[in-house]
Amino acid sequence: MNAVSRHMSKGIRLILAVLFLASNLTVAQDCNTDGEALFKTNCATCHYMTDQKSTGPGLAGIMDRVPNKDWLKKWIKNNQALIQSGDAYANKVYNDNNQQAMSVFEWLSEEELDNIVDYVVTGPCAKADDTAAMGNTYSDTPEWQTPGTYEEESNWLTWIMVIAFLLVVITVFAGLNRQLRKVKAEREGKEIPEDKSIVDAILDWAANNKKWASIIGLLVTLFVTGWLLNIVYNIGVFGGATHELGNVTGFENVETNYKPTQPIAFPHHLHAGKNEIDCQYCHSSSRKSKSAGIPSVNICMNCHKGVDPGEGSGAAEIQKIYNAAGWDVDKRMYNHGSDDEPVWKDVARTDKPIEWVKVHNLPDFVYFNHSQHVEVGQIKCQTCHGPVEKMDVAEQFAPLTMKWCIECHRETEVNAEGNEYYDRIHEEAREAYKHKPIEEFKFTVEKIGGLECGKCHY
Repeated sequence: MNAVSRHMSKGIRLILAVLFLASNLTVAQDCNTDGEALFKTNCATCHYMTDQKSTGPGLAGIMDRVPNKDWLKKWIKNNQALIQSGDAYANKVYNDNNQQAMSVFEWLSEEELDNIVDYVVTGPCAKADDTAAMGNTYSDTPEWQTPGTYEEESNWLTWIMVIAFLLVVITVFAGLNRQLRKVKAEREGKEIPEDKSIVDAILDWAANNKKWASIIGLLVTLFVTGWLLNIVYNIGVFGGATHELGNVTGFENVETNYKPTQPIAFPHHLHAGKNEIDCQYCHSSSRKSKSAGIPSVNICMNCHKGVDPGEGSGAAEIQKIYNAAGWDVDKRMYNHGSDDEPVWKDVARTDKPIEWVKVHNLPDFVYFNHSQHVEVGQIKCQTCHGPVEKMDVAEQFAPLTMKWCIECHRETEVNAEGNEYYDRIHEEAREAYKHKPIEEFKFTVEKIGGLECGKCHY
């Protein structure tokens, strides 16, 4: 019995070790949700969690720059009072940021200040589609967010821990069963069975328990099949840094937050955000064609022909627009000839288009019609493209997987108001779903064939 006791003791220690590891991993995933909520509400409008400057400086490595945590809390609570007190570092920060006034947060409690500072230091929870990692931290959850996409969390680690725990338990009790068989055989004077490898033991068990082995085999097959189908279901578009370098292989996670370098630095947050330029002013064909269209240099010149380019990097980028358009600022005319033999005219030239890099690269076998969504469906641009009015550079915000599109079609209701054609379909759909309570019925895109394969693949 000593062998049995030793085996049980070893097995119990192994099980406890697995449980301890799982609990540590769970704790490691905990997030400062209070600090995150406070940061997004009060700070994210002006500060990125990276080293990228927004209205205010980037916050990456902030504790390496400020004197200490207490100083940072005082700065957040009332930076003006700290500046006026003569604090040297406070005045340095103020002057380095062009003496731009920062809001004061006198109403924040000590606990709330601690939560904000801790969140700034530790950062957000790691997620597969974490947009903060790409330099854009958005201030809140947008009202136009489509279903089941941006806040999905992978539970693969939980499944791995569950399976590992079950394997440990099975191994422990299988070993215990072998020890008990040995003890029984020894007491009865029978031949003691020799030890077998785990694989041989499993095969022997399967041969002697064909019914249960078949059931387990079927369940494993279904699980693997479902896992493979889920991979296919979540295939998105090509993009990301590895794609830009031309070395994408296999199922690399490069489909979200693709943010290529453009030939001209076009700050969307300045144009669509601060200046409130409608997206469809530049992408006008999104209302009437399949493609959203790439704006020509003439669209840029509609404004920049009269906008003061100022100084610094902005002037250099705007000069690239002038070069593409052949515009001479001093002559206020376009060059339709060459640099050696200029031919000056009042009308814009069109032979030097800006070679913008495409961001959203749907596969060739996928059909997507912008006008069908923008004009007919009245879907906001941000639903698929994210808060472009807060982006420095346009990036792929949504995963654009088949799963993402299907879930949107399942939950987005059709606006049938004032449309007799949809009114009729609406009544027919109500009749078809009359077995459901009336309050559960939603006239979604799914009800008008939005999940038919031929809608997107033909």
